[in-house]
Amino acid sequence: MSDRPIPIRRAPENRKGGEAVRRMMAMADVPHEAGAGEESEDWVVSYMDMVTLLMIVFLTLVGMLWIDKKTRPTVVNVLQIETGQMPRRDFADAAPAISAVPQPAQAVRPLPENVSITPQTRGLVDRWVAALQQNNLDGQVILQVEERRVSLQIRDRLLFPSGQIDIQPGGDQMIRRLAAMLRTLPGTISVEGHTDDVPIHSDRFPSNWELSAGRAASVVRALVENGLPAQRLRAVGYADSRPIARGADADSRVQNRRVTLVVEDTR
Repeated sequence: MSDRPIPIRRAPENRKGGEAVRRMMAMADVPHEAGAGEESEDWVVSYMDMVTLLMIVFLTLVGMLWIDKKTRPTVVNVLQIETGQMPRRDFADAAPAISAVPQPAQAVRPLPENVSITPQTRGLVDRWVAALQQNNLDGQVILQVEERRVSLQIRDRLLFPSGQIDIQPGGDQMIRRLAAMLRTLPGTISVEGHTDDVPIHSDRFPSNWELSAGRAASVVRALVENGLPAQRLRAVGYADSRPIARGADADSRVQNRRVTLVVEDTR
């Protein structure tokens, strides 16, 4: 037996296959670089997000424009409550007297003859009638109530002597009671003086215009003295230009001689 090593026969090497494998391994070791003409598409995603957001804002604005006028105050009140802001007190919710006024009864009661109302203001009228009764003014003041306007009509004989602008003692008490009621209400107060159609000619009052304006100014001055802010008040004289009774008889002239306090919420 010969001690010569037995030669190992190797399989023939596929030169083409070996070169392909070496080429692939070489490519795997080299980091991939984008071609000069290729660009990243990440900006497309950000652009679409921005377009979607703008579309949502646009649709929200369009929806707000279509809110009905009757719905808009409700939406505002909801937003005020959620943000901690109290909604504004409405003119019809204000109490017309210093002391607590009884709440209106559920059953519809007949109204006094000296009250003129619209159907929407029945609850407000009940509170005013109760306030006038508490202040003993229900038989001396004619009340007219609208949604944002209240008129208190007073016969001139209760406040002034004939042909004069100085308030008489009984009129001072009435003004004091009216001031107590009006201090609790918002809005402006117009004091309107009215006369009948009988002309007046005197050194102090050349015509009914001076007489009516002087009486309105006297009531305004008395209201300020009883605690009403002067900036809420104004005096207006209408003479005989706005009669409420068209007749020329004595009763019609008595109705036309009056002072009217008009409380109006102008907010």
